[in-house]
Amino acid sequence: MGVGFIAAQVAVAVIQVGAPPFSERVLRETPTAGENVLGVTATLRDPVTSSMTVSGLTNTDAYLCANLRSVSGLYEASFVVANPKRGSVVRLDLPTQTPSRLKLRSGEVAVRVRPSASSDCSARGAYLPVAWGTAGPSNLVALLVNSRQADRVRVRVAGGAPVPCQKIGDAVGLSGLGARAYDYACHVQLSASCAADNAVQIVLNDSNSIRTPIEIAVRSAC
Repeated sequence: MGVGFIAAQVAVAVIQVGAPPFSERVLRETPTAGENVLGVTATLRDPVTSSMTVSGLTNTDAYLCANLRSVSGLYEASFVVANPKRGSVVRLDLPTQTPSRLKLRSGEVAVRVRPSASSDCSARGAYLPVAWGTAGPSNLVALLVNSRQADRVRVRVAGGAPVPCQKIGDAVGLSGLGARAYDYACHVQLSASCAADNAVQIVLNDSNSIRTPIEIAVRSAC
């Protein structure tokens, strides 16, 4: 099962970072789902651009480790970049036009970004909010969830009341979307406290049972 995100904006200085070393590939077949959390998008229906903003950084975050996966599972990419440690928000110019060439919307590409103490990404922290293009940081995010065909998906933040999630095709506005890597969008409001870790729980229900919830930490933008 997997998760991702959406972007109400926070006014803050943005540090521009040069293009990171970037690895990508377009596959013929969808691979088996791996990690639970797939990533973050700024909006669900805008085109994907080569510019990405990551927020919620602190000076203790040495590196940013990123993975991208399309909703079809046929496009994937990754990069690691050093945190310039000059602010809480960085904007990256990705050296690729592939998502644009594939005409993918932002809701069709999940971006998972987590800070790490080392460049091998072996020790990663909370998930960071991401915004595509010129959109600024936001604490209104959408988790992109691979439910593994659950009958019902809900999300709760910091022990609050569970909120129903939306099928990704309906959220993106493409009813016939071939969703394989993830199939739900779960909208949540994070704390307004700068770089605070928010405890988020995804509740998955089958017709006769409740699965073990997915529990993650998502850092607030600032």
